[in-house]
Amino acid sequence: MSSRSRGSRMAERQASTAQAVRQTVQQRGAEATRRLREALRLPADVNDTTILGTAVAEVAARESLRNPHFAAQVRTAYDELAAMKRRPGANRRPSVRQEHELPPLIPIRRIEGPLHIDPFKAPDPERLAYIYGKNQLARALQGLRVDTLKEMAAKIEQRYPGTKPTNRGHSNALIAYIVEHTEQE
Repeated sequence: MSSRSRGSRMAERQASTAQAVRQTVQQRGAEATRRLREALRLPADVNDTTILGTAVAEVAARESLRNPHFAAQVRTAYDELAAMKRRPGANRRPSVRQEHELPPLIPIRRIEGPLHIDPFKAPDPERLAYIYGKNQLARALQGLRVDTLKEMAAKIEQRYPGTKPTNRGHSNALIAYIVEHTEQE
């Protein structure tokens, strides 16, 4: 394995770690579940999340007894998530002052040709993912009204029957759902 590929993987892990710190516990759980389902080639079935969680816990318990390094990684992730949960307001909507402190959106692609945007319609999450990258999609959706996020989530529910956001009344849950079910071109 070349040091270049190891370096690029390390950079990707560091970037994903920085992004993970900015996410809520719920968003991280949804993203981790999506990645695990993808790695295991399991269908996206929200009704079997308990089964998947139990299977992961059983295997992790066995592996933790056998592999102290794995156990330490699980404990580190647990402590980090527990600290996020304990922080006052960790999963609440940011205050107006905090909304101004959001990191800037950095486009990774340009759209050539005429760009028609209807200001009266919800933005297309796939177009946003194309312009900003899927790792910035959650950031691109922040600041949108809950009604707009609901409209976007409803279109995704039509595209992926049997899926739904965990809570249609909270922007974080809607954003996590939209990000989880948006494909990047």
